[in-house]
Amino acid sequence: MIFFGLMAAQSAGAWELYDEDDGVRSFRKGVEGSSVVAFMGKTTIDAPLEKVLGVLADNDRRTDWVDRLEKSRVLQTVSPYEHFIYQAFNLPWPISDRDYVYHSKAVNDGDKVVLNLKSTTHRKAPKSIGVRAHLHKCRYVLTPKGPNQTHVMVEVHTDPKGLLPTWLVNLIQKKWPIKTLSGIRRQVKKSFVKAKPRPPQNG
Repeated sequence: MIFFGLMAAQSAGAWELYDEDDGVRSFRKGVEGSSVVAFMGKTTIDAPLEKVLGVLADNDRRTDWVDRLEKSRVLQTVSPYEHFIYQAFNLPWPISDRDYVYHSKAVNDGDKVVLNLKSTTHRKAPKSIGVRAHLHKCRYVLTPKGPNQTHVMVEVHTDPKGLLPTWLVNLIQKKWPIKTLSGIRRQVKKSFVKAKPRPPQNG
């Protein structure tokens, strides 16, 4: 499995089905110019789009469902749908903890809502707790499937940086789409989750 993961990272190509669990399908593909594999997950969640968006927008409770997330802090709010965020992750020993500073913006794309995340810098960001990782790209696409179902796709390509071999990075990240989408599915059922209106069409 380790060597297979390394080979997959060496050349770019189409998405290939990698795993399936808890109603989530996970895919991977190589990315040109990068030794780190990109991952994607797809599932349908029994909740309106606005409730799923409410989970993604709730920074105070993000640690409830994001795997190994220890801290999430909004550094700057540009609008209700655009933020600069700092996140810190507690990783198992002997791997150094990682953190990110990223820009987040949700847009209305016709019948879909798309949330784009990407690493950046910010003057209010604290010193790294270990290694400052780099988020090349993360994208959530929410598509309504009737009044009470939402198809959710998440795609991520991130480099944790530091002294980690590529095969280990890919091995660690392979379950991320399943853990993330399963976490959203559990979180959206909680009574405190509020619906968040879609971004304006021109936003």
